[in-house]
Amino acid sequence: MDVRHATQGVDQRASRTVEPYVRGAAARPIAMPTPQTQTLDREMQNCLDACTDCFETCERTLAYCLSKGGDHARPEHIALLIDCARICETSAGFLARDSPLHGAVCGACAEACERCAESCERLADDPVLKECADVCRKCAASCRSMAG
Repeated sequence: MDVRHATQGVDQRASRTVEPYVRGAAARPIAMPTPQTQTLDREMQNCLDACTDCFETCERTLAYCLSKGGDHARPEHIALLIDCARICETSAGFLARDSPLHGAVCGACAEACERCAESCERLADDPVLKECADVCRKCAASCRSMAG
């Protein structure tokens, strides 16, 4: 389905937000500035940045852990990295759109980030996992403040 046809009649702002999902692309909606992202308050922008950073860090750490194998590739640890990356990506999207549900999503994101950080800290002698744990903790703190 052509994206222009699917979004015909929808205002331009919504079209830019929906377009990556209509295409089924893995593109993050936060990569496309909208009027909402330009008017986000400082706390929301900081949280969006923390979520984006955490998403990217967990994605890199996931690939690293799978390549290392052993304890790094424990199924529970890998699942937490995936969960954390996905909820951070989702949370960033809700924040970018200034969704009224962003607080609820940020609450779930904070929980996932804490769990991921704890899992990474079990292998904290590895600098890649230490960095991931630190980024997850920062994102969790920011999301907790947004969740209220």
